[in-house]
Amino acid sequence: MEAPLDNFTKNFNILTRSFLFLFYFAENINLFRILGFVNKKYKIYIELTQGLSFLIANLFHFAYYLSVLKRTYDDEENLKKLDLKQYKVKVIFEKIQVLSKIRKCIYLGILRLIGDILLAFYDLHLFENFLGTNFAKLIIGIGGLFSSSISIYQSFYGGPYSK
Repeated sequence: MEAPLDNFTKNFNILTRSFLFLFYFAENINLFRILGFVNKKYKIYIELTQGLSFLIANLFHFAYYLSVLKRTYDDEENLKKLDLKQYKVKVIFEKIQVLSKIRKCIYLGILRLIGDILLAFYDLHLFENFLGTNFAKLIIGIGGLFSSSISIYQSFYGGPYSK
């Protein structure tokens, strides 16, 4: 809340984290249900809350990534229009390199989120209900593997500002 971010970033961060909180809360309630502490008749509500909150959190995060991606392209266009007499080419080039590193992280994040969204669709049984088939298990497995692989890579890589 105290971070020096713009309102758009703060709002999307709060929305994403709120739905992730709801997801983890429902996941813990589901564990209590499995252990027998919560009545089994609430299973459908718990699983629906868990799946919807995970999907909505990922959709908010996806929208945020798209907006940041658009901002990086706008910033690059503004850098290209700068007067070269006032700014050194090296400074502009370094800023463009930082923007390209940020875009690389954003693209990886978008790919990771696509895998997570596929997992949320599977948890909500949207493939079976709308497509009438269960062919998606292989696609879901590949999406989950892809998503987790990107998450592991990003945790070791550190982000666009690491050296």
